[in-house]
Amino acid sequence: MIDLNDRLRQARIDAGFEDASTAVKEFGWTYSTYMGHENGSRGVKSPDVAKYAKAFGVSESYLLKGRSDTTTQKRDIPENHTGHSETHVAPFIAPSDRTRTSILKLAETLSPQSKKVEVYQLRTHYPSLMLLSGDILIIDAHVTVATPGQIAVTLISNAKSGSERTALRLAASPHPITPIGEPALASDESERMVGVVVASMRPNF
Repeated sequence: MIDLNDRLRQARIDAGFEDASTAVKEFGWTYSTYMGHENGSRGVKSPDVAKYAKAFGVSESYLLKGRSDTTTQKRDIPENHTGHSETHVAPFIAPSDRTRTSILKLAETLSPQSKKVEVYQLRTHYPSLMLLSGDILIIDAHVTVATPGQIAVTLISNAKSGSERTALRLAASPHPITPIGEPALASDESERMVGVVVASMRPNF
């Protein structure tokens, strides 16, 4: 039997959010609350049903009863929005608030000189850098120019499709950023640096 949480998950995927963490970040929701709704461990109240229906472009009746009018709502996203497709690197979503607090404290300890610390997680292996999928990266997002030898996280935007993806880069001379495991940028693509990697760790949870 397909329940509300199953339809919620499918609506998210159909809306272009392959990962729940991406949708949570996009709409500013609380990760633990949303995941409780999507995995069925928490009941979903009417205001939340309406919120999810609007965000994912489906009707409330579809989420509640499975009716087929799945496109009656317009997604609550600005027209000039470009959706993320975090192929290689994604913002870190902790499995619990306690873990998140511990990781942030550790990040600040590992990077005391960083002015703006952010935490990301790899979604693919980078054997040449001895980094594996799942590794947590501590990013100094205040740094906007990488020096040769530094590893950077960049956001690659495609003006034609309106899509975005994050990638790992290695700064080198004479080119500011050399792609790692990716082709050269297409003519309709541009990129900006999110920050430089100042530390990495392999989670044990």
